Amino acid sequence: MDVLVKTDQFSISSSSQEINKFEFDKDELVIIFTSIETLVDNFSNNKTKRLFDPILSTELAWNLQKLQSKEKLGKKYYVSMIREDPIAPYSRIYRTRFIIYLREEKYILEFLEIDENQIYGNQYNFSDWGIFQTIDVKCSSKQILKLEETKEMKVSFAENKKCKDEILSKDYSTVIINFEYQVKKEKPPEIPTLKTVEERLEELNRIYKKGLISKKEFEIGKKKILNEL
Repeated sequence: MDVLVKTDQFSISSSSQEINKFEFDKDELVIIFTSIETLVDNFSNNKTKRLFDPILSTELAWNLQKLQSKEKLGKKYYVSMIREDPIAPYSRIYRTRFIIYLREEKYILEFLEIDENQIYGNQYNFSDWGIFQTIDVKCSSKQILKLEETKEMKVSFAENKKCKDEILSKDYSTVIINFEYQVKKEKPPEIPTLKTVEERLEELNRIYKKGLISKKEFEIGKKKILNEL
């Protein structure tokens, strides 16, 4: 598949198959990416770290929305991204690969690799990480991804078929996210109850008797009310 977007941190490719007509929302994508955490290297503890930093989240979301808007088709998008390993920044990287698409207005993220440490003998290049390759999902006995639900964002995890058959091993790398915005409808402005002709005439007469309007103004107001009949 052809690479559609290429940066120093990520690449995006797409399938040729149209999934549906739903479109990505940049703001929703940013919320999703910034909410995803993964377990730190040692799976024996529960410490987590953010998988996407805020800047990367924004750039990814913007590019995905722009691509889909340009193609005008709901496709599967293949994302490969890296971060350098501080121990050897030119020959070691952490690589994450996932597929993202919309299905029945729900965001589906299928992670094939999550922060996998890759070591190369020489300096790595774009072809080492930027060309998306389909690989088997690794099964994990623990939930390696974590997303906090909000009032708007409902999160669930799906088991991979391959992992489902393995004893005591489940895959938590497929995330299903549904945004359920509770639109607060503003109350319509209260429309004053229309008074009857009799009530309006009585009120006009009361104002006249109090001396708040002249005889001429009273007659004009009376005529106007009667003309509306």
